[in-house]
Amino acid sequence: MRNENRFQRNTSKKRIRYNRYYVNVRQNRQSASFRGIVKGLLQIGLLGGVLVGLYFLGVEIYRYVSTDPYFEIKKISIENNISVDDREILDTLGIRTGQNIFSLSIEGCRKQLVCFPNIRDIKIKKRLPDEIFIRVYERTPMFQLYNGAYFYVDKDGYVMAKMSREPDSSLPVVTGLDLPVVDFGTCLSLEPLELVSKAITAYQNNESLARIQIDSIDISDPEKVVFITREGGSITLGSNDFEYRLKKLDKILIDLYNRNLCFASIDLRFENVPVVVK
Repeated sequence: MRNENRFQRNTSKKRIRYNRYYVNVRQNRQSASFRGIVKGLLQIGLLGGVLVGLYFLGVEIYRYVSTDPYFEIKKISIENNISVDDREILDTLGIRTGQNIFSLSIEGCRKQLVCFPNIRDIKIKKRLPDEIFIRVYERTPMFQLYNGAYFYVDKDGYVMAKMSREPDSSLPVVTGLDLPVVDFGTCLSLEPLELVSKAITAYQNNESLARIQIDSIDISDPEKVVFITREGGSITLGSNDFEYRLKKLDKILIDLYNRNLCFASIDLRFENVPVVVK
């Protein structure tokens, strides 16, 4: 009986110690959780204060740079423009001296390029604190089209803001094509004109062919591109492999000139090239 009472007392003491330990652990966890919440709120408040401070600092910096005379445009440099003068470019793009350099939108200026059919691209650089540099990339005419007048067209098929009543002897005239209404700045996305562009590029890349001058290019047959020379000879290229065919033409011309002969027509579409001598 005495042993049982002793056992009960020991068990009660252990239970009391266990309950005290559990309560202490629970209290410590609650205290740590509360401290974590307070610490998190302080960090959020500090971060929010920093962000608000940075916002107002940014507003003040923007207000300063957008109004201070130090950042007013004082010099505008334009280079590489030939067909369009400086004043026309500046008036269209809306760039002027005395304007704040940060108020100038480069992307907005690029959108104004539609006003210049002769300009392919334009690069604008801001040179802080007060200088604007503009480099113009103009389109280069590759051939001419006749539609009541002679229109200049570049390699991409864009009709340039240039025309004349008489053909330009330095550029071939493309014939045999039913044209839509031709207007400056429009892109003639026509497959025959793409072939013409590729054929002329191949011709220009072969420096040995400078001995012949191309007067016109006939594309009335969509399956072939035909060069007509100043002397009236015809060179039929077909519709592909222009570089390879023109290399064959170069060898043929060397042989003809060595024999002091002129050709009436050369057909390069076949492996055995038919040549008609005048």
